[in-house]
Amino acid sequence: MIELDFLRLLGIIYLSIGVSAFIDAKYIKNLFTDFVKEKSFVFLTGILTTILGYILIATSYGTNIQYSCLVYVLGVITLVKGILLLIYPKLFYKVASFYSNDRVFNILRILLVFIGIVCIYITVL
Repeated sequence: MIELDFLRLLGIIYLSIGVSAFIDAKYIKNLFTDFVKEKSFVFLTGILTTILGYILIATSYGTNIQYSCLVYVLGVITLVKGILLLIYPKLFYKVASFYSNDRVFNILRILLVFIGIVCIYITVL
């Protein structure tokens, strides 16, 4: 059942960030811009993201195949992101400039809210 707890936690985080981006988009954009400027934060994020990805993959083998598969896929994506942040942080800066586009930012915040709702809904069933 621990994979459901991780899925619920990810859903709450995604939903919170998405709603926050709707309420105060300028703040979230500035926060992200300031975060990218600090190289030590990017490196620390790479380490923490790699650890979180590994934990998600390691705990994804549960009794419910549907949920385990979703947690496993999110874990792989998180692990790859963490490794890329550690190996090639310049890629993160390029992606960050891409997200500063208003159209992409609007799509991203809708996607975050949607993924958050889906993750929470799945864990409630």
